[in-house]
Amino acid sequence: MEYIEVSAKTVEDAISEAAIKLEVPSDKIEYEVITEGSTGFLGLIGSKPAVIKARKKFNLLDHTKDFLARMRAGMAEAQYIAGMGFSNVGLGIVRSMAHPLGAFYDTPHGVANATLLPYVMEYNAESPSRAKYLGKKAIRR
Repeated sequence: MEYIEVSAKTVEDAISEAAIKLEVPSDKIEYEVITEGSTGFLGLIGSKPAVIKARKKFNLLDHTKDFLARMRAGMAEAQYIAGMGFSNVGLGIVRSMAHPLGAFYDTPHGVANATLLPYVMEYNAESPSRAKYLGKKAIRR
């Protein structure tokens, strides 16, 4: 994570502000003091704010949780896109027929899909709706 630069009246105030910006408790940040700050003459003339660089402490558990959440979201999106692709090309029936083969005969899913695919493709090729999209007469055997 990148450092953010925060300035406030005191170092403690800067740490609190950094914790708020990073949305973590102050004990979960690491910081480096750039300028201590000073109150100046009578607190009015020549005062300088305290400046720190801060970032969230690296936490392997949080990092792993974030990574897994992003992976689950990516996998869900990929499954959705693959399902849409199968449905749009008329191969959804292959998968729906492969599931019972796996359940009843303990056939691996990929093997069942590969076994059924030529028959489903042949069936889809003879479909009257296919001819409508290709602008040809339906193929009948």
